Amino acid sequence: MRNRQDFSDGRLDDSFTLTHRLRMLISMRWPLKGYEIIGGTPFINLTNELLVNFGKSVVLNHFDQNRLWLTFGIQIENFTIQAGYMHRYVKLASGTNFMLNHTAIIWFTHNFDLRKNKDADLFYRQP
Repeated sequence: MRNRQDFSDGRLDDSFTLTHRLRMLISMRWPLKGYEIIGGTPFINLTNELLVNFGKSVVLNHFDQNRLWLTFGIQIENFTIQAGYMHRYVKLASGTNFMLNHTAIIWFTHNFDLRKNKDADLFYRQP
């Protein structure tokens, strides 16, 4: 669900438009086995993501954007850092114009384990 502020003549209006967006992401990760950097295994990641708009107010721009990126990363326990290139193809609000971006990216990801007692979790399996 997205509630976006409207604009006209290059200025923001006081009104908002509600739309929805679906996202499909496919990602493939290849670990570089036999290598270790800072205590973690490096990897190469290839991802393609498609974003589609829908809702009553969506008329010309059902296709929102396609993002394709290639990154090199490392995962150390529950922390991941990735750096690479993103090719981003975006349909603009006009519905007839497109923008193509070539972008360098850096991502930091941290997965938190907020379970108090892992033994009480029915889905947790000890190795």
